[in-house]
Amino acid sequence: MSRLFLDANILIYLFDETSTLHKQTIKLLNKEIKKSSELFISHHVLEEFIFIQIKLATITHESDSYNKLREDFKRIAQIPTLSFVEPEENFDFIAGIIDLMERYQILANDAYILAIILQNKNMGLMTYDKKLVKVANKLKIDTPSMSG
Repeated sequence: MSRLFLDANILIYLFDETSTLHKQTIKLLNKEIKKSSELFISHHVLEEFIFIQIKLATITHESDSYNKLREDFKRIAQIPTLSFVEPEENFDFIAGIIDLMERYQILANDAYILAIILQNKNMGLMTYDKKLVKVANKLKIDTPSMSG
């Protein structure tokens, strides 16, 4: 049984029916659910998801973006084996994020995700972000193949 942290882009493509990655994302998530993989997100990832969804709704002139967002969250809550994982509440965690940012020249959002995964043993990462996968692999974090 795998333990996988879901990046925000997984949720974005899960709900973006116009994306070329939409069907692939559904297929990959269903595969992990059938394997009884434990899936994890953080409040930080959900905040990123909200930000991107609202930004996309503005670009596409979505008329009812807040209700769509509510519906998306209802569907996220129904994903079997999905639960929250959060960082330790201390400044050492933040210092670790800064160290990851400096060492690997990555953004704070990516460093935050990697720091949470490193804090939780035997947890992999599901993402389409190639730069994030590259750094995760350097840190010996499992990143399953994202090809359908």
